Amino acid sequence: MNNINTLVKKEDRLFIVEVVSVSKKRYAIRGETIIHAYDTIVCQEATPFETTHIDDSIFNGKEINEQEFLEKEFDILDPLTNEEKVKLIHNINYNS
Repeated sequence: MNNINTLVKKEDRLFIVEVVSVSKKRYAIRGETIIHAYDTIVCQEATPFETTHIDDSIFNGKEINEQEFLEKEFDILDPLTNEEKVKLIHNINYNS
């Protein structure tokens, strides 16, 4: 198994950027009233027939180290190995 320090350049810094994505979704719902249609959406019981991305809004960012990323930041990533987690990090290409 590779040491985590060999997987990324030591001079690079690691940041977590939190974003809220806004999208428009359209649903076709058959029912007795518009309120029932709204309730169906709120209860997530329907599938949209169209989704359009509107915008991404950055609302937070912070610098962390690799150890924090691997151990503390994302409980959802726990089933992944450290190497798999590191592959999720986007590296900016400054040479393009």
